[in-house]
Amino acid sequence: MIKVLVILHHKENRKKCTLTPLRRRAELEVKVIRPAPGGYQPLEIEGGVLLQVGAPPLGPDDRALLDEDPCRRLVLIDSNWIKVPAILRSIRSRGPLARRSLPSEVRTAYPRRSKLFRDPPGGLATVEAIAAANAILGEFDPSFLENYHWAGEFLGLNRGLFAVK
Repeated sequence: MIKVLVILHHKENRKKCTLTPLRRRAELEVKVIRPAPGGYQPLEIEGGVLLQVGAPPLGPDDRALLDEDPCRRLVLIDSNWIKVPAILRSIRSRGPLARRSLPSEVRTAYPRRSKLFRDPPGGLATVEAIAAANAILGEFDPSFLENYHWAGEFLGLNRGLFAVK
């Protein structure tokens, strides 16, 4: 079981949040990040693999980075794109923190409609990112997507990633 840490911006809309049905899962921890003078409150984590757009692609070998220490987690940020750089600057890691991205061919089914900003390619709903990363790392658990409204579309768009191996 891969442990997951989601850093959640304090203003994320809980009604639209794809994490809400997952909140009671033992392998999922959510830390809310709040503003502080000059950015966001510092957030200490144990290390692991941070999913970040533009980083080298996540691969099966990255599983070893998580297995070396039971405190390490797969780390995701749940926020709008404009706030991500400042949130990244607030993260302090006590252990190694590898930055990885999901492969560019992974597609979202979540209907994003920003009226203010253009979403970068490669953005996924948090639940989609967790499911895709787990599949790449050899631990896909379809129950992560059970209550996700667009699960069928997401699985269909990414059929190769979720094919039984």
